[in-house]
Amino acid sequence: MSAVEATLRSDEELLSLIAEHQYHPERLVMMLWPWGEGELAGIEQPDAWQMDDFRELGEEMRSRNYNGVDSVKKILRAIGSGRGIGKSASVGMLVVILLAAFPDAKITVMANSGDQLSTKTWPEISKWMRRSIVAHWFEVNTSIIYRKGARDSWFAVPITWNLENPQASAGQQNIGSVNVIIFDEASEIPDKIAEVSLSGLTTGLPLAIARGNPTMATGFFADSLCGKYAYGYWTAKSIDSRTCRFPNKEELDEAIKVYGIDSDYVRVWILGLPPKSNAAQYFDEDLIRKAQGSKNLGLANDALIAACDFAWGGDDDNCVRFRHGLDLWSIPAIKIPGAQTREPDFMVAKLAEVLTKEWPVGTGARKLKVSMLFTDGSGISSRVVTRLRELGFKNIIEVNWMAQSMNPQKWKNVKAMMIDRLHELLQNGASIDDSKDLAADMRQMMPINYIPLQFEDKKLMKKRLGRSTDDLDALAMTTYMPVVSPDVQRQAREYHEEKPYVPASPYS
Repeated sequence: MSAVEATLRSDEELLSLIAEHQYHPERLVMMLWPWGEGELAGIEQPDAWQMDDFRELGEEMRSRNYNGVDSVKKILRAIGSGRGIGKSASVGMLVVILLAAFPDAKITVMANSGDQLSTKTWPEISKWMRRSIVAHWFEVNTSIIYRKGARDSWFAVPITWNLENPQASAGQQNIGSVNVIIFDEASEIPDKIAEVSLSGLTTGLPLAIARGNPTMATGFFADSLCGKYAYGYWTAKSIDSRTCRFPNKEELDEAIKVYGIDSDYVRVWILGLPPKSNAAQYFDEDLIRKAQGSKNLGLANDALIAACDFAWGGDDDNCVRFRHGLDLWSIPAIKIPGAQTREPDFMVAKLAEVLTKEWPVGTGARKLKVSMLFTDGSGISSRVVTRLRELGFKNIIEVNWMAQSMNPQKWKNVKAMMIDRLHELLQNGASIDDSKDLAADMRQMMPINYIPLQFEDKKLMKKRLGRSTDDLDALAMTTYMPVVSPDVQRQAREYHEEKPYVPASPYS
């Protein structure tokens, strides 16, 4: 029966129909949405891998012979996948199916970060509920989805984990219905959180679902995908993005040509396999939070450095960022829409202002001029830089991101060198502002290789993300080379003029 036909029935008939197919998610997924219509125009059913997953889940649920009273052995299912296959959509459909089919269902949804949960996972679940023919049965907001009239007993909730209080992630008890925990982007959820959550999942029909790109070579998610015991025995599989409907196959082929079929990049982002070495985000969550929470200042003799990442008429922003020693936060970033800069004159004027203005640093008690401006050397940047030099500005250096680094054994190219230096700067106590764009850029920066250090090609990264990492790129460029402030240079000249250097005699 189609979703449209089902909506013509009364709620009582619809409840009866859903109950009849309660343990057949692959049937319910076809009933609960108007496939081929409205927002789903052109999509006649879920992707093949999603239908297989729903079918296999139904088989496992039926095998438990749950009677609604006596608790049964938990079901553990893990799927590692490449990008763009519809993982979040699958989670959204599954949550709606379980809420619709099982009275008093309790579902907890976790993700690798609060940002992932609030901006991607939960909105996707809410979207699939809104699209469904049972949406009128449920109340949906940012903190809960519940059956109207049964908020305390029939719901799905998003939970942000906390290592300082892992017991807050303990699985809920639910003797009379399905008892569900879903881990989205499970690879980066700490083992301790998974252990506490799964150990408490003991009542009713317990079900744990772990999904995500397997970015870590170790941990409960990697173990589950490799057939190892990870707080229980998991039914696991990896989904190759090339076999799915929605990813762009040409882009996948391009990435395979660039990185190689056996590279960690291809294993994680295309094949859905754990990497040979950990491919976690280079700027981890603790480091980002610590840098955002501190407000360290630069020293009096630190140079003020600026850097500009160009967009050149595209849909991304031109971004200018500043650094004064450990202070990467007190001067706000300057964002200029790419659409305003199709001609270089606009950026010449903006950067001339950056170089001539006195900027308040730290608490604002001091004002400094920019000692050095770094710009990326792509596009028509040379036209901007040439014009600025004609105007008398000599303190400008263009940066070739793909050039050989100063230490090829350590860094594959200049990009890896600058990203690594920024990472080290944060580890040494540098402070950043609370920009969501900058934090998102940092979370997406993942190494391809470690010896020498190499990061994802910027062009491919933009294809993957749908945007450019302007904030991070501009900030990283401030580490391109050491810069000495004019005051320090003047003091050094005065010192040597007063006390010229005389080498000691080896015979004295």
